Formats: sequence, structure tokens, C-alpha cells
Amino acid sequence: MDARTAPPVRIRVAKVVDRMCRLALRRTRVAAPDSRTVLVVKSMGVHALTAVAPLGVSAVLLHAEATHAADVVATVAAGAHRLPSGLRDEVLEVSRRSHPLGRPRALMSPHEADILRLVAQGGTAADVARAGYATERGALTMLSRLATRLGVDSRAGLVSYAYRHHLV
Repeated sequence: MDARTAPPVRIRVAKVVDRMCRLALRRTRVAAPDSRTVLVVKSMGVHALTAVAPLGVSAVLLHAEATHAADVVATVAAGAHRLPSGLRDEVLEVSRRSHPLGRPRALMSPHEADILRLVAQGGTAADVARAGYATERGALTMLSRLATRLGVDSRAGLVSYAYRHHLV
């Protein structure tokens, strides 16, 4: 594949992988579905990686490694993928656990899965508190963080995720 036929490489810079970052990546993916994206962030973990991988991210570059940007862009342009070594090791560690990466329970604790199941069955934050899983505020915070980790933007997205992955 020469430079004329290779898909374009786009660079996105963000402090963290949050809702705004995912929306920007989604817009890039819709506008240029064949492009490859290099995401430059301050830090990244496995859960954030699972949220951005479906959005066309071919490489992750940490802010501290920005001096290697040209090499990373060349690697991605050639069709390869790249992760920082620490994140690569973390992905390998998660994949060695009993639940491989990408399986629903690898993305949440059993406690979070119980709360998600209760909410998917129509429970409110008050119901979660009454069941003894967390305080009402704690349940709301946990659901918000879980939504970010799973790459969904609403409670309806969490419920949909629970049903799609047979948690209910």
C-alpha cells in the first residue's frame, strides 16, 4: 500500500478518555470511516482502551512519549497498531485472568454487575441503597463511572449493555 492509497492518519489529543473524547472520536469515525486515529492522552487504562478501540483508534501515545509521534504515525500509516508498553502489559494481564478482555465481567467487579443487574430490572438508585449495595449517591456515582468505562452515555445504554451481554 503506497501513500496515495493508504487511509489517512488522524491525531486526537485529549487529557483523559471521557465522554467528550469519545464523542470527538465517534465524529471522526463517522466523517472518515477508513481513517486511522492516533490518540494522544495523559494516561490510559484497559477500560478506557476498550471504550475507544471500536471508535477507530489504531494507536495510543502518552503525552510523555510525544517525541515519538512521527514514528507512531508512520507505524499506523503502515497498517500496524501501537500501545504504550505499560498498557500493553496491562492488557496482557487482564487477558490472563479468568474472564478475558472484552467479556462483560472483565469490565466490572461482581459488585458493579449486581448493581447493573438491579438497575436493568428497573431499580432506582434508592432501590440499590435499600438492597444494601451502596448509598443512593454512591450508586449514582458507580453507575456514572461504569457508563464511562463501558462507553455508553446514559442509563438506557447501561440497561441495553446488560441485556446484550446476558447480565439480566
